Amino acid sequence: MPSFMTGLYIHIPFCRKKCVYCDFSSVPSVTGVPQSYVDVLAADMRRYRGEAIETVYIGGGTPSLLTSGQIRAIGALISDTFDTTAVTEMTCEVNPESVTLETIAALRDIGVNRISMGLQSTDDAALRWLGRIHTAHEFEIAFRTVRNAGCDNIGIDLIYGLPGQTVDSWRSVLEKAIAFHPEHMSLYALTIEPGTPLAERKIIVDQDMQADMYEWAGKFLAANGFVQYEISNWAKPGYESRHNLIYWRGGRYIGIGAAAASCDGRRRWVNERDGAQYTRLVQTDNNFVVDDECIEGPIRDAEHLMLGLRLTAGILVTDDIRMRHGGAFDQFITQGLMEMSGNNVRLTPRGMLVSNQVLREFV
Repeated sequence: MPSFMTGLYIHIPFCRKKCVYCDFSSVPSVTGVPQSYVDVLAADMRRYRGEAIETVYIGGGTPSLLTSGQIRAIGALISDTFDTTAVTEMTCEVNPESVTLETIAALRDIGVNRISMGLQSTDDAALRWLGRIHTAHEFEIAFRTVRNAGCDNIGIDLIYGLPGQTVDSWRSVLEKAIAFHPEHMSLYALTIEPGTPLAERKIIVDQDMQADMYEWAGKFLAANGFVQYEISNWAKPGYESRHNLIYWRGGRYIGIGAAAASCDGRRRWVNERDGAQYTRLVQTDNNFVVDDECIEGPIRDAEHLMLGLRLTAGILVTDDIRMRHGGAFDQFITQGLMEMSGNNVRLTPRGMLVSNQVLREFV
């Protein structure tokens, strides 16, 4: 059933260089994060003054481009605006090329206790192909910097299924990655998103090969002490991303910054996506919400299914959901893609391999 936890997400939409596969809301900025953007976050947050939150996630973009002063300013805004008494997890995304001792010290000072590192590959040729601006060696230095700063909860992101990549070369990437002993692993199949440079180059991925890589990775991570709790995420016991679980379990979340989304269980609204325009609108007290929709009834049920079925534990099915989607459940159960126990339904391992096709049925 939906969680009543509330997560706070803060979006930092700036990167030193935009990767060729990325369709996230981010823009290149060789000079770092504009101070004007950090300054307007306070006005955005004021709408939620006094709200109690349980998790904080600073994402991007590349939040590690923030200066230590900007990081501490954001930390002060959070503690001054929200009721943080119940906060148990505070995550920040970082990229290896922008990790410094000063940055990590500032993050630790404001309460960050979980770091998500964008490695993507341990192979330098693959990193160059993806448009990454760090090397595998630079990642190693960054990881050690974070660990030596006292962080005992580090996640690593990897991308698999690149053109020309084999199961054997993917095995080498994953073996090198877990040798760092992270607490969390996120594995994403390369997807060619419309409007990205990869789409313009008409890159095609081998989905059968990606399925083989995914299947092997799941067995390999399980053998090394990781538990899969979501389609793309594995963690050592107790190190699951609490913030992301709020999304998948249908909880409440507050989004601060350009392109950030908020949801109170009945409505969802999204801030202006362009960072410069968002900054201008906030500065001039103009409305900076560009989408505001009701998500009750059938829409809410569909999202509950699409998000909750990403979890390996599955979800509880209400009578209304069973009435609307019982036929699809029966079909997928017969095909071996789903299984139901009482009122709980979940994808089978085979169903996770084709999850996009399965979940599309509930849109």
